[in-house]
Amino acid sequence: MKSITQLWFMRALSPLHVGSGSEIGIVDLPIQREKHTQFPKIDSSSFKGALRSHYYGKWEEQNKLHNVFGSDAGAKDGAQAGAISTSDCRTLLFPVKSMKGVFGYVTCPYVLDRFNREMAAYGLALRLPVPDLSEGDVAVSSDKLLITRKVVLEEFVYSAKQSSDVTELASRIAKYFDADPSITDRIIVVSDDEFKQFVELSTEVNARIQINEETGTVTDGALFYEENVPVETLMYTLFHIGETKSIQDGKREHLGYPAERVKQELNQSFPNVLQVGGNATLGRGMMQIVSAEEVLV
Repeated sequence: MKSITQLWFMRALSPLHVGSGSEIGIVDLPIQREKHTQFPKIDSSSFKGALRSHYYGKWEEQNKLHNVFGSDAGAKDGAQAGAISTSDCRTLLFPVKSMKGVFGYVTCPYVLDRFNREMAAYGLALRLPVPDLSEGDVAVSSDKLLITRKVVLEEFVYSAKQSSDVTELASRIAKYFDADPSITDRIIVVSDDEFKQFVELSTEVNARIQINEETGTVTDGALFYEENVPVETLMYTLFHIGETKSIQDGKREHLGYPAERVKQELNQSFPNVLQVGGNATLGRGMMQIVSAEEVLV
């Protein structure tokens, strides 16, 4: 059975809140994070659910939806597995306020190494350069963010140098976004520990309230704080397309939808922008999606 693996890049066009539930702490409604790194992510189930919702509004034929995404929960006429699966959406570039140039896209050697390992594991050709960093230094893709050989991110000052590896890194990513100069000029590679600190402390935290409709004032006890992944965050996910299948009378049956046909069905209504996560009516969670590379396995 042939399957198709695709790499997708995703860039946040608005703040993104894919929640992990409520917590007791400063932030009542935190975002989803990897347990071992605390890097922001989007669970594969959350992303696939958003994608299914998009196609539900595009496809009038429920059979097509079930063939591609699987049957609805509790289906009585035979369970059917979906033909697609997705990985978690992982953070690749994270925007951080800069004293010069407004903001920089921050990443680190661990994130780049992990990206390359995943591409190799699935047979995809794309690799990203991983620069060597001197202790306490950072490497940048251009001099647009530099102030006398230093870069200032939030309240932190770093010695910085322009690196050919980071310039090439920026070029390889930006080509999927029409060589966007906001990417080519802004990439900064910091240490793993510095990156972890930025993704933990530089997200958006917004105060939310509820207004009493009768009095026009804040409802008692209705104040809460919600965390969002900031605009411009760039993530990636691996998208796997197989043939459609179902189980009837305890036997597996193939329905004649090979991976290439499933891909064609998806591409006919492929979203350039997808709403992911909560607060859709507030404009949250608008993600630009770009198909980068694919391989047949």
